[in-house]
Amino acid sequence: MWNSLLIVNVFEIIAAFSGLYYLKKGNPTKWERYFVYYLWILTINEIIGLYTSIAYFSEYKYFSFVEGTPFIANYWLYNITSLIYFCFLILYFRSLITIDFWRKLLKLALYPFVTIAILDFFINDTYFNENSKFVFFTGVLLLVISILVYYYELLKTDKIFSLKYNLSFYFSAGLLLFYVGIAPLLILSNYYVSTNLEFVELRKLIIIFGNIFLYTLISMGFLICSKKNKSSS
Repeated sequence: MWNSLLIVNVFEIIAAFSGLYYLKKGNPTKWERYFVYYLWILTINEIIGLYTSIAYFSEYKYFSFVEGTPFIANYWLYNITSLIYFCFLILYFRSLITIDFWRKLLKLALYPFVTIAILDFFINDTYFNENSKFVFFTGVLLLVISILVYYYELLKTDKIFSLKYNLSFYFSAGLLLFYVGIAPLLILSNYYVSTNLEFVELRKLIIIFGNIFLYTLISMGFLICSKKNKSSS
């Protein structure tokens, strides 16, 4: 368990530092800067979230103050950051879309998304007790829609011929493949987790390798696009 968490954290940190390198050597747009900041916030959040594992495996010698409290699990941390995470990513890809209908629709969709998510946290007692399925599946749906609309517009421009140096394409490809891969697993988890240990191991491996793929692709995007901007300057 510990090794799995650390491996994913290492790839997140590499992606975050690659983003800093891109900010220094590349020619980032406003939203690309925001994406780098988002990566650092995500990385710090993941490190903070390790407190539950440290507490559990140390038999509460460390972080003993969380024992017997709602903070014994880190659901509270990941629920709120997941909501922010999906909102940011949807707004990021919205910034790349020029079709007015889709820009308005995605913006309007965020209002009920956030409102219902907050209600779900507290009315259904989700916030401290489990990862919000509403936030995950609705967030993934809106994110996939925003990426597909971005691809639709991309196909109609000359940018389709220079994807190697299109930073947003790396982000979108990594995120799309990651969520298309893990969403079915999380649906099946409701039926198999408690009865099938092989499925639990398979799910864990796919999530780990999915994260490695995602952050590797993001890191590659930063480094390749940094070289492009450096050579053209």
